[in-house]
Amino acid sequence: MHANPEELLRRVATFLVAFYLVACVMNLVAAAMAARAKRFAAGATWLVVAALFGLFAALSLAGVAQNITCPIYIVNGRLDRIVPAADAERLAREVKGPVTLMMIEDGNHIATNRAYRWRSQSADWMGEQLR
Repeated sequence: MHANPEELLRRVATFLVAFYLVACVMNLVAAAMAARAKRFAAGATWLVVAALFGLFAALSLAGVAQNITCPIYIVNGRLDRIVPAADAERLAREVKGPVTLMMIEDGNHIATNRAYRWRSQSADWMGEQLR
């Protein structure tokens, strides 16, 4: 039995936004802290940064994807430097519901440089889910 279209759309959108935001924040924080740690000598300030880095590194969504049972459409650019392609591929492997993964080989972050390759397909997919 399918949920009503509005509820399905709300669930999918809520999860995707939350997952994407957490992944972006984690990647940005990790990259920024790693770059700073290489450039600066250790000191009292960097002990605080290191503690925060440890706190962020401990945050994990491991095991969460397996709870996704609704259909999911994942778009990622292989050249995305913010959300690595491996993260999208892992998500596609771990979810329990039907998955469509569209990897844009020469796409950047969110494949915005190649939107024409995925926008109409993703709209068609959503239309199918709402039937």
